[in-house]
Amino acid sequence: MIGGGLSLFIGNDASTVSADEYYSANTKVVQTEPTETPMLQAKVLATKLNARLEPNAKAKILYKLKHNQIVDVYMKQNGWWLVEVNGVRAWSHADYLSAR
Repeated sequence: MIGGGLSLFIGNDASTVSADEYYSANTKVVQTEPTETPMLQAKVLATKLNARLEPNAKAKILYKLKHNQIVDVYMKQNGWWLVEVNGVRAWSHADYLSAR
């Protein structure tokens, strides 16, 4: 039944939820810009980890991170983390980083 709001059927029960409530409960926040301050710190798990210009494996390597090095993380995107070392931000794959 559609009346004053959107009707959603969950299992055998019907529950009336507004469209705004449904949207905010079922959407994922996507970060589109890096934060100004680090969102977290991470430790490098790999022996050496490439830090790249863009978040893809074929992008230019800007520098290499060392095992157990601690880096600031400013953004997460599709399995890549934007890290900063000595004022230079670059992308490293999240599989080789551990949030602290």
